[in-house]
Amino acid sequence: MKLKSFFLELLSFSTPRAIVINISSIFLALRLLPTNVLSGSPITCVFKTYIIPLFFQHGCLTYGFFAFCNCPACGITRGMSRLLHGDLFGAIGYNKLVIPVFGIMIFLLVLNAFRLYKNKTLK
Repeated sequence: MKLKSFFLELLSFSTPRAIVINISSIFLALRLLPTNVLSGSPITCVFKTYIIPLFFQHGCLTYGFFAFCNCPACGITRGMSRLLHGDLFGAIGYNKLVIPVFGIMIFLLVLNAFRLYKNKTLK
């Protein structure tokens, strides 16, 4: 039962521990995987492939207000991989939003690591 609750905690990002583990795991995986492995994947955009079909019929925002718009998240994963491999300009080439997303993730990682440390020292 304890393993199940830990797994649900990780999935929900509901505690500082879950946030630290999840963000650290994301950074580690993106640092270890070469970007060309991610670029060669048959799924190039998680947002378009999985998230949009949950909310919109036809699986794509090709009608109405969103006609012909590019997904704002496309390239973030590959850009984050390039950034973690030390290639700033390659990362920006995939998606300019990679820098603010990376900054927010670092901020959340540090904030929640501090919260986790603070909670452990108070006990």
